[in-house]
Amino acid sequence: MNPESEVREQSLEEIQLKAEEGDANAQISLGELYFTGRKSLQRDLSAALKWYWLAARQGNAHGQWMLGGLYRHHRRNEAKAQEWYRIAAENYRKEAERGDAHAQERLGFYYAQGLGGEQDDAKALHWSRLAAEKGDCFSQSLLGDYYAQGRGVTKDEAQALRWYLRAADGGYSHGLLYLKVGEFYWEGRGTPKDSVKAREWLRRAAERGIRNKVTDQVESLLGPLFPEKVTHI
Repeated sequence: MNPESEVREQSLEEIQLKAEEGDANAQISLGELYFTGRKSLQRDLSAALKWYWLAARQGNAHGQWMLGGLYRHHRRNEAKAQEWYRIAAENYRKEAERGDAHAQERLGFYYAQGLGGEQDDAKALHWSRLAAEKGDCFSQSLLGDYYAQGRGVTKDEAQALRWYLRAADGGYSHGLLYLKVGEFYWEGRGTPKDSVKAREWLRRAAERGIRNKVTDQVESLLGPLFPEKVTHI
């Protein structure tokens, strides 16, 4: 269990005490509690920003990363967001070069999305592949996207599906991933068509609120994904 996970399992009082004493992991956890409004706390973005900043100024890459996200998505300050993402990336790079899969995953996403103002497919692929090969399921899904789109690599839908399935098998349960796998089986992309598998993956996606025109097409041809919920009159 990593230090942040250990802190999250503690009581609010214990987390607050450690955060006030300067423990960076506790500060991040307290920031997350204010951000999400858990453990009896009211959601408070200003308090979340305060605790992320206290961790960030100690050189904690996760705190710096979270601060970047808060400035981008909730303060609408892109200049500040990019500044903190760049600082976080430099710290993550040190850990990534030592082989840390989480840091490699963050760098892959950083370059894929251009979070610090520098979008670089080659660097994104490099770091994402290293993390994916260590079993990081988010990076496996991202690598699948690169092969599916032919972005920075030769387009290879069989490879894309392979990485998507590895991500799903590894525990990445995002509905959009399930939708992609369902589409691949339904359309025969990188694999023979398989309506049974397609239906099952699309059902998993729909359970998470993710649908599209392929979902509608499958239901029109094969019937509802959730027949048990259909009311017969």
